[in-house]
Amino acid sequence: MLLHFGSIGGNNTNYFHAIYRLLIRLREALKIKQKVELLEEKIRKYFAYWLDVCSNELEKQLVVNETT
Repeated sequence: MLLHFGSIGGNNTNYFHAIYRLLIRLREALKIKQKVELLEEKIRKYFAYWLDVCSNELEKQLVVNETT
């Protein structure tokens, strides 16, 4: 998975857009059907949750690949 994130001017107010794009790419790559909302407060609140969801899905995929 190739990811590219950039920021012009060092403005940290758009960090949540980068996190949102990252979560969308992870969701697509791991085939997670749950949607990510583009709301700063929800991304901030649920970022750790999304990392857990992605981690769990990746672990399931690895286990399936090891058994086949």
